[in-house]
Amino acid sequence: MGLVALLKRIFKQKACSEARILVLGLDNAGKTTILRKLTNESIYDVVPTQ
Repeated sequence: MGLVALLKRIFKQKACSEARILVLGLDNAGKTTILRKLTNESIYDVVPTQ
């Protein structure tokens, strides 16, 4: 099971309508991509760090 699927399952079990997530990582580590996957947004228009 992937990280995104695990987080989604946890939030569904807790019946959370809102959550705060702190994401730390190096440049170009995929932080924005993970957040977009969690919110069901498109990951194809993510602009890389300059």
